Amino acid sequence: MMIDKFKYSREDIGDTNIFLLKVSDNLECISKNIIPNSQLLDIKQYKLEHDRNKRLLSRSFLYTYLKNKYQIESFDLEYNKYKKPYLKSNKNIDFSISYSKDYILVAVSDKYKIGVDIEYIDKDINHNELKNIVMHQNEIKHYNQLKTEEDKLGFFFEVFNIKESIIKSMGMGLYFDVKSISILTISGKYLFKDIFNISFFKTSLYTISNI
Repeated sequence: MMIDKFKYSREDIGDTNIFLLKVSDNLECISKNIIPNSQLLDIKQYKLEHDRNKRLLSRSFLYTYLKNKYQIESFDLEYNKYKKPYLKSNKNIDFSISYSKDYILVAVSDKYKIGVDIEYIDKDINHNELKNIVMHQNEIKHYNQLKTEEDKLGFFFEVFNIKESIIKSMGMGLYFDVKSISILTISGKYLFKDIFNISFFKTSLYTISNI
């Protein structure tokens, strides 16, 4: 299968390629043949069909892209101590995947450690309560100075979205204290926001170092 069989949007930022796919537009592109059996068994454990499909689709797309660009044939994974996956066959290629609603965000780089995230801006969430769990004191101060609930909601999800990208790029996930960093002081050299213009969603990419 070639990558042009998929329906997607693409952005290239430096040496990182980022792709946005809708699950509902690409179900016929799922190819279980390219996904190792151990990963198929893991995906099968998800109870909801949509959760299974988006993971099957993200792996189908990622592995097809890697095969076409780098001539990689083996897609077995190994994991660091924080459960971040890497290709066994080529640890010089980093990838990151994020899911939200019907969207999948996939990023690949052979130069940087990367993290991407996509978040749906949920208006029903209690952001005033949750801010104390994810925000640095400087961020809380900025949040409290915002005048409208809409601005506060938007800033909360910007913080959440960017910090997800950061901890993914570090390969630490939930093991990292996200309150210890502030997005207000992060250099634009490493952070890229709103990569795709999608209503009611936040997208971001973070790169931290050469592989």
